[in-house]
Amino acid sequence: MLAGDWVYARLEVAPVAAAVVGAAGFKHAVESAALALLGPIGGAGTLDVLSFNEESGETGSASPRR
Repeated sequence: MLAGDWVYARLEVAPVAAAVVGAAGFKHAVESAALALLGPIGGAGTLDVLSFNEESGETGSASPRR
């Protein structure tokens, strides 16, 4: 492989790698934001499970057992 081929290969791979890293970073940012918002609501980092019954139209929530 010539030096020019190596540079060309790196230029082809760089956008793909940036997209993968960007997607992972975006997913981490969304998860962090969700935990930051849900932490105070659910208390101490717990998540409340929300449910919706299509037949009756009722909503409910259940906290995880400790």
